[in-house]
Amino acid sequence: MNFFNFLNSIEPKNLFKALETEQLQTIVVVLVHIDRDLAADVLNMFSDDMKAQIAIKMSQTDSVSEILIKNIAETLKNRILSSGVKLGGVKAVAEILKRLKD
Repeated sequence: MNFFNFLNSIEPKNLFKALETEQLQTIVVVLVHIDRDLAADVLNMFSDDMKAQIAIKMSQTDSVSEILIKNIAETLKNRILSSGVKLGGVKAVAEILKRLKD
């Protein structure tokens, strides 16, 4: 189960703002669990030094407990919702409906 699916409709800059002050491990957990294009966009917003640290940590992290992943997702979702960032809305629904197959 991917606890981070709610992030796939968020703007990269908003996700970056939510992650930029997080610990390295938290950033890595989030980036490996979201859409790859979104992860790349967010990663690109970090400084070169931080990008390197994130990439190294990603390559060294084999597994993380599901409980930790769920806690990170819930905390991040609460933070994003309390900041007023939209997670979907009409645009997200329209995009989803366009992709439905008859």
